[in-house]
Parts: sequence; C-alpha cells; structure tokens
Amino acid sequence: MTRQLHDNGPGDDIRSSKDPAYHHLLDPRRTWYNNRRLIILNAWILLLFVTASNNGYDGTMMNGLRSLPQWKLSSNNPQASGNMIGLLNAIQHVGSLGGYPFSPFLADGLGRRQTVFIGAVLICMGTLVRTVSRSVGIFIGARFLIGFGHSFAVDHSIIPIG
Repeated sequence: MTRQLHDNGPGDDIRSSKDPAYHHLLDPRRTWYNNRRLIILNAWILLLFVTASNNGYDGTMMNGLRSLPQWKLSSNNPQASGNMIGLLNAIQHVGSLGGYPFSPFLADGLGRRQTVFIGAVLICMGTLVRTVSRSVGIFIGARFLIGFGHSFAVDHSIIPIG
C-alpha cells in the first residue's frame, strides 16, 4: 500500500492512507480531552519542560541565597573568600560532568523515561540534603548530587521534546 499525497492540508496524507499500522489510532470524532493517551503525553512533555528548566532555577536560587544575611551567618560568610563562592556555584556543573560518562549508557540500557526518572530522583534527594544542610561541606555535596542527577534528567528530557 502506498501513501497518497494530497494538498488539502497538513495531515491529510496520513488520514487518507489505508495503512492498518496506525489507522486504528485516528478517530476524527474524538476530541483531545477525551483521549487519555494524549493527556498523558502532554503531561510528560510538561514534566520534561520543567526538568529542562531546572538549571536556570538553580542559578537564580544561588544568587538569591547569597544575598541573605541568615545564609552568610550560618555558612561562615563564604563571600569573604572568592574561591568558596566559585566552588559553591561551580560544583553543580562539576557534578554534571561526573554523570556524563554514565548517562548515555543508562539511557541505552533502561530507556530515556527511566533515566529521566532516576535523574529527577537524584535531584530531589540532593535538594532535600541541601535544604537540611547545616554546613558548607554538606551543601557542596548536595549541589554535586543535584548536578549528577541533572546530567541524567535534563540531557535526556530535551530529546523527546524535540
């Protein structure tokens, strides 16, 4: 069976085809809100967009955190040392670099969905540790864990969106 091409509009060539492989999936009487699979697909796309925007949120959070006097007091004023500020901001990217060698193998072995889920779990764990941290060392370790999970979640969440 060959596909028939028409100039009537986008998607007409697919709808007019008699290919039984996907013909049963097309129902012109169903609306998008009655299609459970389409709603789940869009929910996944929304989750993937949120995951992909994680990096920008974290940078904003670090800049806001550095301006709080409570944080300066509890972390022994890391503003005084430029090296410590650089480490606090860069350690997440160092964690991402640590995860990059493992990320493609995990995605090939488990699939992208499971890899994004594992990365999101690592990011959530790092966020919890960072939230309850009482020392700069634990804070740095938590940011490394967030970066490590970031390499799994964000790198593989952008591919299905495109």
